Amino acid sequence: MSEGCSRKMLIFPAAPDGTIAMENPTQNLVIDELKDMIKGSPDGQLHLWFIFCEDVYETRFGDGFYSYPHRAFQNNEEAEKWAKMVTTDSKTADSLGFNAEVHHIVASLNEAGSINLFSRDKELSIRDPERKIIDFLNGTDPDWQSIVRTLKTK
Repeated sequence: MSEGCSRKMLIFPAAPDGTIAMENPTQNLVIDELKDMIKGSPDGQLHLWFIFCEDVYETRFGDGFYSYPHRAFQNNEEAEKWAKMVTTDSKTADSLGFNAEVHHIVASLNEAGSINLFSRDKELSIRDPERKIIDFLNGTDPDWQSIVRTLKTK
């Protein structure tokens, strides 16, 4: 960790029964803080866990299987809790819901100072990656927000 850089952990409160609260608070992490976190990480690599969501209806009746990243966490346990909740709670009698999987992603900086994302030694290609990774970590990705709204209406 670099001097003066405090590590922001993205924590979601648990309900009294131990389940994850649905409020999905917005964090305020900015790109420079994320880059400082990467610089301060061992070997310049920040380990993140992305939740990829598949729309089951689209897989079965639409254009086929597509799984997109919608949320990122700094620890696997939180990511797994959210993925399980999305997979379980999005399915209803009226909706096939989503399947969610957690993927380990390594963030590093290239020579130009931009963020690169890798999954199993393959570069992860995301349009406008620096803005999107902040949205994923902050919980402000519009698609993620619509998934959370779907879960809240259940």
